[in-house]
Amino acid sequence: MGSVYLADLDLKVWPGGTIEAVRDGAYQAVTTRRRKDGYVTFKHRGRTLYVHRVVCRAFRGPPPMLSAEAHHDDRDRSNNTEGNLSWLTPAENKALRAYPNRPKPHANEAPAHPELKRLWENRS
Repeated sequence: MGSVYLADLDLKVWPGGTIEAVRDGAYQAVTTRRRKDGYVTFKHRGRTLYVHRVVCRAFRGPPPMLSAEAHHDDRDRSNNTEGNLSWLTPAENKALRAYPNRPKPHANEAPAHPELKRLWENRS
């Protein structure tokens, strides 16, 4: 799969989480910074943007609602690959965070807890 172009931001986004912006007439990877809380950000046009939200938007479409949160399926905030991100409601994301010691799910295995299983089965 190739890159996706976000016209409103003038950014190229790659499935592996790399983001490119035009510099000196050519696309170049943006400089990212890992915050203390683990999220990865970058500066673009005077704004700080979260890599996970930009990648999720590029490959999953715009957030389905204004309050939607980009969720890291493996709970690793620095893993911004397109296959690891999905849009969740704040309530769904909170329900998943409520179980911090839960084992990481395998790719095709639903969690054991009924609430988490429901969220897993209904995710896009």
